[in-house]
Amino acid sequence: MNKTRVVIILMFAMEVVVPMALAVEPTFDQVAGRYQRQRTYRAYLHTPLDYKIVAAQPVFCTLMQDATLRMREFQPKGKANPRDHWSSDFLHLGVGFLFGENAELFDKNKVWQSFEWDGIPIHTIQAQWGFLTLTQTSFTERQPDGKGMLHIRLAFENINPGMSVSNSVFLSLTFQPYRRYLCVGKDVPGEDHYYSYNPLPDAWRSGRALKFENGDTLMNGDVVAAVLKPSPEVRFLWVAEEKNIKNLLRCDLNIPALKKATLDVTVPYEVFDFYVDELDQPAAELRKAWRFTRADLPALRLKNFDTGRVLCRNRWKTCLNRAAQFQTPERTVDCYVRTALINGLQMLAEEPGKPWLTCGQGGFYPRKFIWSVELAQLLIALDRFGYHDEVRHTLDYFMTTQDGSKGPHGKISSPDGSFAPFVGWMAETGTVLSMVWQHYLCAPDKAWLETVVSRILRGAAFIRRERNASKIMQDGKPVPHYGLLPEASPNDSSFLGHFLFSDEANWQGLQAAASICRELGRAEADELQADADDYLACIRKAIDYATVDKEGCPGIRVINREVYGKKDKSFPYSLYAVDAQYYRVLSLQDARLPGIEAYLRSSGGMTEEFIATMGGRTAYTGWSDLKWNKIWMAKGEREKAVRTFYGFMAYGFSEDLYIGSERFNVTNLWWAPWQPNASNNGRLLEMAGDLIAFEDEGHLVVAAGVPSWWFEPGKRFGLTQFHFADGQLDLECVSDSEGSVMTLLMTDAAKPVSVEIHLPETYRAKSAKLRKGKGTIERIQDGCMLRLQLAPGKKTILRWNT
Repeated sequence: MNKTRVVIILMFAMEVVVPMALAVEPTFDQVAGRYQRQRTYRAYLHTPLDYKIVAAQPVFCTLMQDATLRMREFQPKGKANPRDHWSSDFLHLGVGFLFGENAELFDKNKVWQSFEWDGIPIHTIQAQWGFLTLTQTSFTERQPDGKGMLHIRLAFENINPGMSVSNSVFLSLTFQPYRRYLCVGKDVPGEDHYYSYNPLPDAWRSGRALKFENGDTLMNGDVVAAVLKPSPEVRFLWVAEEKNIKNLLRCDLNIPALKKATLDVTVPYEVFDFYVDELDQPAAELRKAWRFTRADLPALRLKNFDTGRVLCRNRWKTCLNRAAQFQTPERTVDCYVRTALINGLQMLAEEPGKPWLTCGQGGFYPRKFIWSVELAQLLIALDRFGYHDEVRHTLDYFMTTQDGSKGPHGKISSPDGSFAPFVGWMAETGTVLSMVWQHYLCAPDKAWLETVVSRILRGAAFIRRERNASKIMQDGKPVPHYGLLPEASPNDSSFLGHFLFSDEANWQGLQAAASICRELGRAEADELQADADDYLACIRKAIDYATVDKEGCPGIRVINREVYGKKDKSFPYSLYAVDAQYYRVLSLQDARLPGIEAYLRSSGGMTEEFIATMGGRTAYTGWSDLKWNKIWMAKGEREKAVRTFYGFMAYGFSEDLYIGSERFNVTNLWWAPWQPNASNNGRLLEMAGDLIAFEDEGHLVVAAGVPSWWFEPGKRFGLTQFHFADGQLDLECVSDSEGSVMTLLMTDAAKPVSVEIHLPETYRAKSAKLRKGKGTIERIQDGCMLRLQLAPGKKTILRWNT
């Protein structure tokens, strides 16, 4: 009897264990449900390339910041200019609604935010205020003549069926320093633009002194500050100057039972701008011309909120219709990607009177500086989606940062030739060189390349000069850092050292410079390529020299701090494979790679979603996630890639509006720095596209990160007009009960493209044949991979049965 029971148990165990051997892929809801997710505290509303940053916040206030004008690095002495006593972080204009007798901002924890259904930045905040349901809807408009404005509708609905409701709302237009109404978390004092969010009402209680005219207009001298259109239930009483409030327009409400009232407000961008005279000509004249004056009042009074909303939607649709299309069976994924694309475009701004575009990492700063390392991720993604003109004009701005560059923070011999938008990262110069080459691969234009090649050569000369200085011999042997860049800062921190992150970026940049010269037929190409090859050899030798077994953990390989990493006892190891794999410093077969992954996962360096931790309850959604995601796809580890993608979406982006930031903290749902965040949006765009197709060592990898259930009957996924170095790809996969049909078309390709289609283990292809096209299909790994050649410009349709 006992023997029989044992046999039964073993048979049952075999039935359970065999399926469990396959990777278990989570759904998005499973991953997103592990922790409390962050909410959006800053949503951008401006139209593409707008010169104003317009940010709505969940306290019924909206802020407009100049996206192009930057202050001097150090403020002038004296008080001749009103800005002298202000913080270096400022906003030009704030528009806020205050509620109650004491004119308070609304509690952000009691509101719900949303965009319109397709992510277009028409923003709604909703909350309950006694018997009144409050709804604020906001969007922006920019006229063909350059004049811009913010449109706001504040709606009140009385939900009481038995009585009318009376109350008061105050409208404040203020021009205050940034730190006056945004307060940072305790961890990073003074970094108001970066970390957590706690609005303070004081600045809003003393709004700007304006003149209320004709019952519908607020004027700042001869400049229109706001035009108001109330429904009959709203009555303007006075500009309040009582108790603890002043210079606020008080709006008295008396709304019958179950009725609604609205207040529409149009606020021009150029209301208070004391800095126009500091702009270069003709920018100053343009900005002055963009102000609305008394002569514009008749046209402003004719502005209709509902008509303007349609125009805003249509303008965004026109912009988005230019983009490559990304389609999945998951509406949630499609919405995240679309919102990331919209927010990415909002990071680019026209600079009045200038031929280039400027860009921001998470908003725009009062001094003209930017991280090319961060922005590269967004710009490369925008290129893949087809926004070539925008990327090119942004690169034109990066070219100007070579003029008067201070170079990276470190032991360099000279900054000459370096690109340095402001910050002193050693990786900046190589990153700019790589961006230029990556852009050219997506949008070839030799005429433009000729205009920047002199700057490319100067940048390459900087890298070569600085690394040649480190070719030092001691006792007849090369020093450990032989041929690397000198000790410098890898990021915003002040510490100096040799960092693989910096060397990778600059080696990649030197490779890019050689490729650019080869493309233009320049004689420097061979010399640059030889130096790039030498640089790579030096990097690999440094890695080999420094790689050690972690003490007490055989097989776990780390790199000690003697060559790469901070030179202090608190940072004993530098985990390099995350970055090195991305640029092929290491190969997928490198024996050190599994040990690095094991160390990260066992030490808590990765969460369950494979997101990099930052200590405590904080995680960072950044380079590591993107690079490991691609490593796992290339190695055929689909479950890890899917989990990383879902984790990146869930914890790198807000729950309500899908707005990206680089940090996630499970103890504070408002702890979301730089929301929206340019590089995080770019990383999501790249990661999402990579799930369906990415280039890897001369061939196209298809569907390596696609969740298995996207292959279920009735499902489809694909890309349309996606740009790669090998050409433009159209791809669609449609599945039925028998298997799948995939259609591929590669245009603008110079030669046949090798393709690998990676199928889930549960969907092995038993047979595969071409319905359209020529060539053969190879079944690899027992039908889990299909290989074929795409002929340039020829549609290929293949069918496989599972």
